[in-house]
Amino acid sequence: MHAEAGDCVVVTGPENAPKVESAACTEKVADLYKVVKVVDNTFDLDKCEGVAEVALAQQLETDKFVLCMEPVKN
Repeated sequence: MHAEAGDCVVVTGPENAPKVESAACTEKVADLYKVVKVVDNTFDLDKCEGVAEVALAQQLETDKFVLCMEPVKN
């Protein structure tokens, strides 16, 4: 999924093939993150350095992007 800044997502699955699903920011689930920034047209995880704690490269059809995320502590 192509999340946007401000969205919350749950990340599951193995590190080499993570699955990202939309979630409410108030959900009490493990692995809940808030998207701080989305960097389009790259898989460069360094684009999140200094911006967010977690970076996740994703591809949706021909779109590639990096989600810069912070863990949500509910």
